[in-house]
Amino acid sequence: MTLLPALYNYRDITSLFADWLPDGVPVHAEVLEEDDARSARRSPAAGTAAVRRRLACPKCGKSYRWKDSLRRHQRVECGKEPQHCCPYCLYRFKHRFHLNAHIRDSCPKRAAM
Repeated sequence: MTLLPALYNYRDITSLFADWLPDGVPVHAEVLEEDDARSARRSPAAGTAAVRRRLACPKCGKSYRWKDSLRRHQRVECGKEPQHCCPYCLYRFKHRFHLNAHIRDSCPKRAAM
């Protein structure tokens, strides 16, 4: 017997097993309505609910959904020059992982070497 993944909601399970469900098994309307309301809250297209939760940087106004992202922005990016420099073409990056990807994938002078 295989277990269902946790990603299925009540509506999915009911529709998947409709052929195997015995007659008279009710599909509860309130469960389906609650599921619709829950998915609407999670959806970024649900209106301004997702916009209200965003956190704005007080210096530059750039907004982030997560507090850690805002803190990283304030610590590394906001009002600072890029700190990581490509040793081949002298292009500068604010994050080391962008520098590493640049060197690995697209640095024009490194490809010429």
